[in-house]
This record gives sequence, C-alpha cells and structure tokens, in this order.
Amino acid sequence: MITDRSDKVHETWRQSSERFDYFVLAVTGALCAYISQTLVLRPLAFSPNSSEFLALVLLCASVVAGFRRIEAAVTVYRTNHLYLRALEEQRGLAGMLFGSNHDPSKAITFAVKRGTFVEDEYFRVCIAVMNEMPYLPEQPGKK
Repeated sequence: MITDRSDKVHETWRQSSERFDYFVLAVTGALCAYISQTLVLRPLAFSPNSSEFLALVLLCASVVAGFRRIEAAVTVYRTNHLYLRALEEQRGLAGMLFGSNHDPSKAITFAVKRGTFVEDEYFRVCIAVMNEMPYLPEQPGKK
C-alpha cells in the first residue's frame, strides 16, 4: 500500500535525522572538551586567544541547543503517541481482545459503543473484510 511505503520512508528519514543530530552533538561536545583542555586564559582583548574563548562559548551554547532540540523531539513524539492512542481508543480501534482461537470475527470489542455510528462502521468493515457479521458478546452485567 502507498501508506505503508510512505510510513516506512518517513520512519527511515526520522531515524536518519535523529542519528545525524546525535552525531553532530557528539562531535560538537568533543570539540568543546578539546578546546577547553588546550585553552590558556588571558585577559580579553582583540587577540587569537579571545576569539578561541568566544568560539568555545558559542560551541557550548550549540551543545545546549542540540540537547534542547533532542528533548523537544522526544516530547513531540510522546505527545503524538498519546494523541493517536487516545484517538484510536475513542474510535474503538483499541480494546479488541481475541479469544484462544484468534478468530477476528469473534473479537470482543467493548470499546465499541452499541447503537452508535462507530458500531455501524465496525459492522460494515467486518462484513466487507471477512464477509460475515462480527460477534459482539453481551456486556458484563447487562442482558
């Protein structure tokens, strides 16, 4: 399917982007460590020593910004995951528990509310995919 291909391409791009961010952050951190070891502090003036100190400060700022970027990406992934999970649970896509025979037509779908549009859509999908009516057991405590 097209969506499967695009999902794979997006996942590959995301992983490559993360690896590149980690690599650049590691190289910048190592460069900061090297410069700070070899730096000889002198009074600030228009000299090569002052420009080296300024470069070290800017590199340290870029390391902090790199960590913040990675932290923001992780936060976005977590928020997106929680949003999609809530959306799937709301639509009844989660909570389908199969019995021991793993027959999808016998799925227990307590997340699908009876008498709603979602239940009608679930029935239409089951009929179209499996060519049979799905099994919806009575909810516990209701007869």
